[in-house]
Amino acid sequence: MSAFQATGFVDAAAGADRALVAIQGPPRPYRLPIRAYPGQDFGPILRRVPRSGLGADGGPLVPAVRLDLYTVEDGWFAIGNGLDGVVLTADRTIVSEMAMFSEPYRDRTGDVVLGTPDADAVFDDVFIGFDAAWMNWYHWLCFALGRSSLAANLLPASCNIILPDYIARVGGTHIRFGVEAWRQSIAALGLDGRTRLLPAGLYRARKIRFFWTVPGEPTNITYLSLFQDAFTRAQRGLSIRPGVPRRILVSRESGLDPRADQRETDVLNAVAAAHGFTKICFERMDFRAQCDTVFNADYVFGLHGAGLANILFGKPDLRLLELNRPLDGGPLLRPWFYLLAHARGQRYSYLNGGAGDFSAERIAQAIRSLL
Repeated sequence: MSAFQATGFVDAAAGADRALVAIQGPPRPYRLPIRAYPGQDFGPILRRVPRSGLGADGGPLVPAVRLDLYTVEDGWFAIGNGLDGVVLTADRTIVSEMAMFSEPYRDRTGDVVLGTPDADAVFDDVFIGFDAAWMNWYHWLCFALGRSSLAANLLPASCNIILPDYIARVGGTHIRFGVEAWRQSIAALGLDGRTRLLPAGLYRARKIRFFWTVPGEPTNITYLSLFQDAFTRAQRGLSIRPGVPRRILVSRESGLDPRADQRETDVLNAVAAAHGFTKICFERMDFRAQCDTVFNADYVFGLHGAGLANILFGKPDLRLLELNRPLDGGPLLRPWFYLLAHARGQRYSYLNGGAGDFSAERIAQAIRSLL
């Protein structure tokens, strides 16, 4: 392994060519969440949603999103060692947007030696959709697969759609989903035969392509109908199955979650069971089983976490209750599942642990309001 010195950061707009793919905006304001209890303050979640105005009921009008295809000429891309998805220009500058969630970006140091083995392969044309958090199911579905599915429909077959090789990585990386879920999800998003699966390494390519949006939040791609269409296509093979639980509580395999302490977890489980919810652990289920479970559900209930991304495969009348909590020391909540639920035509409600909402009384009240 030879030393490879990166030299700072550059924004995509300055370090790559840009071509417009689409400009799309939601046709109507987002619906307000279903109120979990009288007087609930929606501010902590709505203030994280970009908006250009308000609808008649106070729901946010989300501005149009511009999706661009960027191309870096004669650059590098990295896999592994906290560098997944990092793209560098010909002068070894890290493209900021493609470094999100990576170790250099977290440390805000671009002048760094990348401790990644050099790879012999040199590619003509590649697309990179994954990021350094692809081991998380939300990032895998929405970014690694969502972006790659869009690219497969847009770019010629000669362009290699790159994904990290699960098999090469699983021994040393904690991946929160199984190998069958990985394989099946690639096929379900129409990527069989289009992907090149690579082990850890630093690779050279004559053209490196990636998507980015304006505004620049990574989650803004989920607003686009082009993105939602990819998951609608993947949903077509699902069907109603008798005997599958209609009310599901999404739980971690360990039974514990960093967003709730043991007392809160016990309360959550007890109230959910009393209202007929069946506990489901997605982490080691294969992809088809996860999709079938959510597609057949009428109500999904769970703590904020990657498993809730499976609402992408839920029916339009699905109702979601999310137990959310500020995770970054501030007063606001992550709105990602509110946004996904609205885009899928589903109804959404939430409780805010930071406001003391995780009591048995509040949880029971929220369930009744949603049902």
